[in-house]
Amino acid sequence: MSEATSGEKQLPTIPPDRLIEFGGVYRQLIQQENEYWNHRMGWLLTLQSFLFAALAFAWKEVHSLVGILVVVGIVSAAVIGWMAHMANRTLKRLAEEWSARKGVAEEPPVIGHLSKWKVRWGFDVVLPGLFCLAWAAVFWIRWRSFCSCFDV
Repeated sequence: MSEATSGEKQLPTIPPDRLIEFGGVYRQLIQQENEYWNHRMGWLLTLQSFLFAALAFAWKEVHSLVGILVVVGIVSAAVIGWMAHMANRTLKRLAEEWSARKGVAEEPPVIGHLSKWKVRWGFDVVLPGLFCLAWAAVFWIRWRSFCSCFDV
């Protein structure tokens, strides 16, 4: 079955005299997406650190703030994690597109290493998921301690 009939878009090959120019463009796009991914992971770690620090101060004194921190923690981890995952998917797509477009030319790769494995649970998915689970555990622990106050 050919690519045209399988529903995939077949990309035209880059002319050999323009490989270096196109390679530079792909390298810039990959570098930009890598920076986006890096920034998003930094945002995630920074924001979660501040939220857990706020949780430590609010744990015994301000019970209503704990619920707000849990919601903000889960939502921010999910949103930033999704954005980082999309940047990672774009990185893989760009590298694969370059490989398909350059044809059989011996141009150096545009990315250092692209795994051949179909990894679905990378760092960009696991770390935000762990933060969501941690916040869910905080909510569960706080809820149990709140409910235990009413036991007779």
